[in-house]
Amino acid sequence: MLEDLNAINSGMVEFGCSLLGKSLYDLTFAPMGGECVHSYAYSSLVQALEILMKAAIAEKHPLLIYEKIPKLTSKKDQLNEFFKKARSRSFLDLPDLLALTTDYQIEYKLLEIAWINRCKIIHIGHSFSLDYTYSGLELTFNVIDPFIYKFWNRSSIDETTSFDSETPIYLVEHCLDYNINFKMRKGQIDKDEDIFPRITEQHYY
Repeated sequence: MLEDLNAINSGMVEFGCSLLGKSLYDLTFAPMGGECVHSYAYSSLVQALEILMKAAIAEKHPLLIYEKIPKLTSKKDQLNEFFKKARSRSFLDLPDLLALTTDYQIEYKLLEIAWINRCKIIHIGHSFSLDYTYSGLELTFNVIDPFIYKFWNRSSIDETTSFDSETPIYLVEHCLDYNINFKMRKGQIDKDEDIFPRITEQHYY
């Protein structure tokens, strides 16, 4: 069963990064997607972060992301029985566990704010007075992007290109307008784009 869990956990990075890319795509083009897209995108962004934190912890051992390890009674279908009975750790347990297992620190307060906002969205449909685009980009480039770059050499801006190759242009423009300190790979934005003169060396990894 351990081999099966390892195989499943290896797909968590791809799924988490894909969800991250789609969330950023939706945040970038939300005005064209309807009034609920902003809140949906922000909620998905927090979910992506949860999956990715669990993925990093699970690389140390796949059982570490579970707080309840069930006693298995079946020998034939242990994996399905495990997922029926096991309980994974909650979002706010993950930063401490991540620090203990990998020595990587994420500021708890930032995660707590993100989690509260997500809970508001899930339970009442939106979070009052929240600028979803700003808050989502702030969470991405203060927390998620340095995290995935450190662990898997992945870039948040790169992840958006699976959904639209021009997303990075508009995403970077949002970051510049909001004065959010983002990072990207060189060559991601063509030199003939209008926003290129606004990009400096500090915006590259």
